[in-house]
Amino acid sequence: MKNKILLTTCAVGDFYIEKVLSFLETNFSKNFNIHILTDKPYLFDKGITVERYKEPVFNFFDKFIFGIDKIQENQSLGLLYDADELMNLERDYSYFDFDLPQLQFFQYWTDKGTLSSLPSEQHPFWDFFQKIIKREEIQENDVLLVHEDRMLFPLQDYSEFLTIFKSMKEPFTKNSYDHHGHKGGVGNGEGVALGYTLLKTNMPYKVIFGSNP
Repeated sequence: MKNKILLTTCAVGDFYIEKVLSFLETNFSKNFNIHILTDKPYLFDKGITVERYKEPVFNFFDKFIFGIDKIQENQSLGLLYDADELMNLERDYSYFDFDLPQLQFFQYWTDKGTLSSLPSEQHPFWDFFQKIIKREEIQENDVLLVHEDRMLFPLQDYSEFLTIFKSMKEPFTKNSYDHHGHKGGVGNGEGVALGYTLLKTNMPYKVIFGSNP
């Protein structure tokens, strides 16, 4: 495992379990040290590293907390992929620069890529977060809309990053219940929480199909 790249994903729910199982059948999957967070660990072969997800409702923040924890534990850079994007990993692979000490993701949610560029019909959903950054005197133009389905995290100390990111879990989760969740989960909008965390930690990053605002 020492020479294999760390890859983490979440397989919570039958649809996503099937996506991960399909990926594990490919030859390309053998290139990775794979760690899976799942509500049904018994469906995976014993040689696969799995951790049971115990929460009754999936929280999107947990896929990053799980993945970054594994980076810290393994002292390795790591790819964090949504289960339904694993089929594209072989295609994506050459776009990542594994020698670059920057967090890498493919694109933003919008062309401009900042919170201020969200359409007006989405403003009620984001009112809670706009109040948070207003208290901290952060401008909406400074918060990135990270499209978080396919990411590479370099090896570094993520203690501060996790502390700040985790501080957003409760307000984002509450907002999901107040408004609406996504695909049966809560904590949606976590890409904005990542953008907020990048800003607060001043972590360098690279947008593969775009440019830094």
